Amino acid sequence: MQESLFDLDTLGFERYRSEANLGAIATDDLARVIAEHRTLYTILGEGGERSATVRGSFHEEETYPKVGDWVRYEPGAKGQAVIEEILPRVRLLARRDADGEGVQVMVSNVDLVGIVQGLDNDFNVRRLKRYLLLVQESGAHAVVILTKADVAEDPQSMKAEVEKLMPGVPVLITSSKTGEGLKEVAALFTTGSTG
Repeated sequence: MQESLFDLDTLGFERYRSEANLGAIATDDLARVIAEHRTLYTILGEGGERSATVRGSFHEEETYPKVGDWVRYEPGAKGQAVIEEILPRVRLLARRDADGEGVQVMVSNVDLVGIVQGLDNDFNVRRLKRYLLLVQESGAHAVVILTKADVAEDPQSMKAEVEKLMPGVPVLITSSKTGEGLKEVAALFTTGSTG
């Protein structure tokens, strides 16, 4: 088990508690889901990072934990925790599944979603717009992050095209090769908020 560098408020719990109207609750068995691996999860709380499974009472796919969920857990054998309960979700980023019948939950309880697209041959404003609609439906804030500015002929005109289609949504131009825009992206992520 890895020692935690975070307390629950650093992970966004105080903000979540307020939005979920939870009031004062015990927090010694709370953690946040930070990764999902089919039937295993990685959770992070004041006790540190640990691997977790779910109790047998989870039956349907949409009721299983998702990245971003706040969960109650019990310590299990060999350091592996068992997730007992998912706290109420305040925001849910989801899309229709392939057959259009159900919903595929992607992440929960996020404050900011970065919609990332390269300024190379894969640039597609309509796709960005579809992703933006998903984010807006979730209640989270969106920012568009355009990458690979170093390979684009005119990144500013591409940014203007996105801004015209998505007024009011921040659009950042970045390049990992030159470092352009990376400080601005880092500034989006503040202690206590989730992106």
